[in-house]
Amino acid sequence: MMNNSPTASLNVVFEFLNASLKPEVKECFRVKAIHKDMPDFLAHGSFTLEAYNLVRDSFMRSAGHSPVCRLLEDFCLFHETDRATAMTWAYALHLKEQDVLEALGADYAFNWNGILTEVLPPERDMSITRQDVPEWRNLVVPTDVWAKCQCYGYDSLVVLRGDRLLCDKSIAYYNYHSHNTSWDRAWERYQAGGGHRAFVAGSLNRLPKKESMAGGRKTI
Repeated sequence: MMNNSPTASLNVVFEFLNASLKPEVKECFRVKAIHKDMPDFLAHGSFTLEAYNLVRDSFMRSAGHSPVCRLLEDFCLFHETDRATAMTWAYALHLKEQDVLEALGADYAFNWNGILTEVLPPERDMSITRQDVPEWRNLVVPTDVWAKCQCYGYDSLVVLRGDRLLCDKSIAYYNYHSHNTSWDRAWERYQAGGGHRAFVAGSLNRLPKKESMAGGRKTI
């Protein structure tokens, strides 16, 4: 990759992985096809998981406004998990001398198996006031959307920027056995109503009825 390439800043990550990964793991990256949506991409014991963890822990959490992070933001990759996924895939493309932008420009739309409901400003402001998520203060902008994400067995507070995850925090855990049937039914209704795509587009009734009828926000 030439130094004047728009992705030249990624070389520091690739060089780090070259120095950190075992030779047999690097060989797997060279010869095996990988894609972020493959079932075994982050499977326990997979060669990709080791690289993913190294990238996430060494760069995505600590680099802040490094050239790597600024480049990834240009591709709307904000969350450490999306960034680490993109960089792991990009590393494989780099070793094969293929275009790493394929990995950075892929679809990273929010896709958790969770039901999104919007967190309105009073509750959002209360979370900030209580210092529940002080680390988000310098990340979130007014146009970002806060939501509660109810997954199978736990709830999270998430912030979305468009259809991308910006940040998340687990807020509750429960005995999933007791929520099995009710959660499955709610998930089916959510999916039938358009799921995450509809939430992001604003076509789900995310606001209280009175506000919605008054012309609530339609898009993020």
